[in-house]
Amino acid sequence: MKSLHRNPRTRWLTLLYGFALGALLAALAVLCFDHSGPLALRSGVGMLLVPAFLALLFVGLRLLRFRTRTHTLLRRLLAGDYQSGIRPTRHLQDDISELEALQNRLVQQLREYDDLRTGRIRQLRMTLGLLAEHTIEPLILFDAQKGVLDFNPAMSAILGVARQSVPLETLRNLETNTPFDTLLTRATLEEKSNQTGQVTIQLPGQATPKTLDLRIIVYKDKMDNIAFALLFVKPISDSDT
Repeated sequence: MKSLHRNPRTRWLTLLYGFALGALLAALAVLCFDHSGPLALRSGVGMLLVPAFLALLFVGLRLLRFRTRTHTLLRRLLAGDYQSGIRPTRHLQDDISELEALQNRLVQQLREYDDLRTGRIRQLRMTLGLLAEHTIEPLILFDAQKGVLDFNPAMSAILGVARQSVPLETLRNLETNTPFDTLLTRATLEEKSNQTGQVTIQLPGQATPKTLDLRIIVYKDKMDNIAFALLFVKPISDSDT
């Protein structure tokens, strides 16, 4: 891991700013208050105003550009874009360049963490999919990020359908699925905890809904967000109701 200590050779922008500000203040003091000084001194000091102003202008433009690029970078990071950092400024190695390098290292670490998190979620998704596929118990796997419900073969047999994947929005279009949607929303968005209840599920094309005892087990990440939920199902016959 590279050292985070500042390189003294990159601090010339700060030194330039200090020199320019000092020279500017000194020149203004001499011109404004020392009216009795030699003309050559006053002329020489007055000549410092031009390079001092130019140096301050250069530093100001450098800081303004850095502020704009940093603002853009932060907006991208908050939007979940960890692929683009700040392009290093060519032919300049100063204080701003060092800060840009640190920002790029931060973006790289966030990118690596996001790739690791994505890989773990993908691995978990595959594990849960295998579990649902090979168990004889009826299960529904809900992918909260995609908003998709996956039925295992046992659950598809209960519903009497061949399809094994249905978007949640499709179920929401049918009023009979409102209790199911309410219970799932409570488990994954509102209370973010395991839930149980009796609901009805009806897929498009089904003549009558199915009444089920449902137990929802949620999986939370470190940020307390719900990535997946396992829905354990127990069908209820008409005689039970």
